[in-house]
Amino acid sequence: MLNYTKEEKMDFRDSDYRTDGRKTSVVKSSEAGGEGSEKANLSAVGRYIKGVHFPAHKDDLVNQAKENAAPKDVLNILDHFSDKNYKSVVEITKEVLKTHS
Repeated sequence: MLNYTKEEKMDFRDSDYRTDGRKTSVVKSSEAGGEGSEKANLSAVGRYIKGVHFPAHKDDLVNQAKENAAPKDVLNILDHFSDKNYKSVVEITKEVLKTHS
């Protein structure tokens, strides 16, 4: 599980709703900017792939994110992932950093 500091958690905005009407926190990575945007990207991806079982293919990650009502910026991050199986959250973290560095 990914751990975040209080400052990183503050990057979340309670402004979007899921299709079932429940409120969800969404990272506005365009608002985060700079080094914080990398952390925001990690937070967002981690939040929206919750529930995926490893190993997980890129397509599994995208499908889980869609099921969790991920915003376009998170889906865009996942679309840039390599087309392969990921064995753990650590591999996903490395991929986010690699694709958005």
